[in-house]
Amino acid sequence: MRYRALPLLALFAVMVLIGLYAWKDMLPASWSQDQLRITPEQARRQRFALILDVRTPKEREEFGYYPNSMPVALSQLAEEVPYLLGEKPGRQRSSSRPTPLLIYSNAGDGRAKQAAELLYELGFVGTRYIQESYLPMLPPGQTGSDA
Repeated sequence: MRYRALPLLALFAVMVLIGLYAWKDMLPASWSQDQLRITPEQARRQRFALILDVRTPKEREEFGYYPNSMPVALSQLAEEVPYLLGEKPGRQRSSSRPTPLLIYSNAGDGRAKQAAELLYELGFVGTRYIQESYLPMLPPGQTGSDA
């Protein structure tokens, strides 16, 4: 008598899991960690309004950087990105801006992902980041600098 509810409980658990799987595409980006990630090869085939480098000035100098990328400190992203996009201070912003932005840092250090998630939460839904090195995005024969 005591275990009669067990099959019903198991059925309910299966239904919940099926429901979660069916709704996974509707969950916020923070629930799907790789939704903002893009490979260097994919990035090379796309155009971006801004390419942001969230490394330190010393790292840019020491390791080079993607041509025309803008150095931005993680702590300044919320203020700098709208400015770099030409938005006027105090202007009412729309909640969703599809402007394509690409962010990179040192391969695998997590700063690019952190920056992309922050900008996405601020409404920059066109934000993507590369976890690997930016070097495969460069044209053949070019090195990582503005030279």
